[in-house]
Amino acid sequence: MQPSAKFAHDLQSCAKRHHFGKFSGLSRSGVTWEASRAVVNSPQSAITQLRNFAAAGPRIPRVERILRSDEDRARADIVREARSWLLTPYHPNARVKGVGVDCLTLVVEVLERTGVIEHLEIGHYPNDYHLHSAEEIWKPAVELYARPMELPPARIPKPGDLVLYRIAKIFNHNAIVIEWPTVIHAVMQQGVFLADAEKDAGLLSCPERAVFSLW
Repeated sequence: MQPSAKFAHDLQSCAKRHHFGKFSGLSRSGVTWEASRAVVNSPQSAITQLRNFAAAGPRIPRVERILRSDEDRARADIVREARSWLLTPYHPNARVKGVGVDCLTLVVEVLERTGVIEHLEIGHYPNDYHLHSAEEIWKPAVELYARPMELPPARIPKPGDLVLYRIAKIFNHNAIVIEWPTVIHAVMQQGVFLADAEKDAGLLSCPERAVFSLW
């Protein structure tokens, strides 16, 4: 069975076991659950989809995550792919290397291209969502794939780890560890670049950060 087919089959099984509704398919348009009359993939696609995706997560035994047995190689692949996005301009919602990407889609694209996760169609989301809501959307979705780790200096983040930063009300900024404290992230008006997580003024201005490992 192909990975995408297995993923869909596992989600369908979970839907039946936990009464999520009818799983209507896995495609470029996203993971869609049908609840009687309505399809969860609503016009407010990104926020609604991530909200429901995260809410269903604890009941799904991480079938979304496809990790290679060689952790060191997988981490190196993530770092290599992330570096290949350097200098890509910042563009909200975009996910095209060399053309446009934001901090969220950068993480999603890197993990997809290295085979860590299946394709995740996020859809459109407002760039200022974090200023108007205290509801965590992205952090619970990350927790489907990764485990929270102790913050440095208790544990030094490893290459390929993810660092989430709280801006305003929620965790809304993401970076990938290259070699701590060097991280790669996408920032408005700057695009994708390397930064020192312990010295960068923008990152240090965030009131809270969290580190996640896929292993």
